Amino acid sequence: LGVKFVPETNEYQFVQLEDSTEARGLKPLVWAHNKLTGKDAKQEGIAGGGNHNTTIIRESGSQKARSFCTIRPIQTTGDDGLTVRFRYDVFLEVQLRFPKLLSRLLPMSVEKANAWGSNALTKTVAKSAPDNLDRLFGAYLRYSAAAANE
Repeated sequence: LGVKFVPETNEYQFVQLEDSTEARGLKPLVWAHNKLTGKDAKQEGIAGGGNHNTTIIRESGSQKARSFCTIRPIQTTGDDGLTVRFRYDVFLEVQLRFPKLLSRLLPMSVEKANAWGSNALTKTVAKSAPDNLDRLFGAYLRYSAAAANE
């Protein structure tokens, strides 16, 4: 993850520098994932034993993920005093390429698979957002307390 502070806009910018995919579970399912995504030739490490296997894959030609995020504070003054809000702007893109033969075996159209994947990703991000916002708020409070004591 690359991080940059831009003083002109008082914002932090985060950009993804590396991508990895991890498939876990029963060996036949991990094998199928690797075949479907073309990752079996790009394995960097295999760990596990018994009926379970984990394969961690670095970005290959069959998958690419890109993300860019900016975070900046917005201060407003109202009847109740100074208020600080944080604005997040996020761009996230995940591209998966399946071999044509295997994409024909999907139990749904490519458009439906794209919609299903987008919905699943959105739910995952939305589920983790409250915890991440709580951590940001806690870090901001610690920063504000430290700055006030200087």
